[in-house]
Amino acid sequence: MDTTNFTLQQNIYTDSHPQITVSRHNANALKAAELHDFMSSVATTGHLGIAPVYGSKCTLSIVAFASSTRVMIIKFPGQRKEGGYRGASTKRPALDLLEYIVLRSSYPKYAFRMDNVALSLIFDLNLPIIHAVDLLDLQKPDRQSFDAILFALGGKNYYN
Repeated sequence: MDTTNFTLQQNIYTDSHPQITVSRHNANALKAAELHDFMSSVATTGHLGIAPVYGSKCTLSIVAFASSTRVMIIKFPGQRKEGGYRGASTKRPALDLLEYIVLRSSYPKYAFRMDNVALSLIFDLNLPIIHAVDLLDLQKPDRQSFDAILFALGGKNYYN
């Protein structure tokens, strides 16, 4: 099966939040309608979160894209080809859809250590990203500290 769905209820933040719909996709099975549907949820807040998962040899193997009500997890099959990008075994039309509908959208994209995410997207999958923001840059003095992460999540009073 190329796509699976489930829902979850967030319990990190103290404020109530609607259920979050999570869909898992194989990159080769991505469809424009699924990406447009996901991006319509991004349009409600104008923010898009990105979380990478790195596989063997520190190559990008899974990327989760999140809005306030939806998460789209995309698995990229295959290994890095010699002299090529890891997405060589991923169908290029699927990657083009992801690039033009999500990564080149006008919405800001947020991630912890966005520099690593952006480099992985371009080197492992040949996918450029625009309007990328590193959440750890919100607190410059000690951006690698646990306090910087807590600050990026909203501060001590906003989570359980």
